[in-house]
Amino acid sequence: MIKIDEKHFEDILFGLIQTREGVEKLKARGFDIEYEPFSVYYRQLNMGAYGIPDIVRVFFNSYSINIDVIELKITDFNISQLLQLGRYLSGVNHFIRDAHSLTDSGRIITVRGFLMVAEFDSNNDYSWLSGMLRNEVCLYSTHYNIDGLKFEKQFPGYWSKTDIKTHLNQCVDIAALRNKFKQAYLKKQFTSDDLPF
Repeated sequence: MIKIDEKHFEDILFGLIQTREGVEKLKARGFDIEYEPFSVYYRQLNMGAYGIPDIVRVFFNSYSINIDVIELKITDFNISQLLQLGRYLSGVNHFIRDAHSLTDSGRIITVRGFLMVAEFDSNNDYSWLSGMLRNEVCLYSTHYNIDGLKFEKQFPGYWSKTDIKTHLNQCVDIAALRNKFKQAYLKKQFTSDDLPF
């Protein structure tokens, strides 16, 4: 695996997200982001006590204002990175609350955070916190090799249908439970106690 420094990573991403072609390249490499033509981009935006996020993108149309905060890390995931992103998102939300012209415009305002890390271990307890923030925070592990930069979206706190089915089958005899409910239903259907007369 080739190592990349955080500034180089930021240079690459900041350059690509500003063009339609660049966003298409990012999407092809696994970063689920859309090109937005009416956007303003900030790099190392000083948000006072809230800190300095790597990249902020603000885009808007006649019915919505959207703000993406992107934090890049070349190290493996840890709780302080998620808390740091949370601080930036709090700062953006605080700014929006104080900017009455934004909230009074009638536009829907959406704030999202993207945390990019080297590796992600979903077996630790704190990684599941992001599941509680599923609409506001997206987590990605990143890989940089001879083929370039690749992104892998992470879904901590979520089980696939296959995982749920496997887990339930290990914990409960589904066939016996299904049969028990069926028998109870059939029995209930044919008892005179349930008749209205």
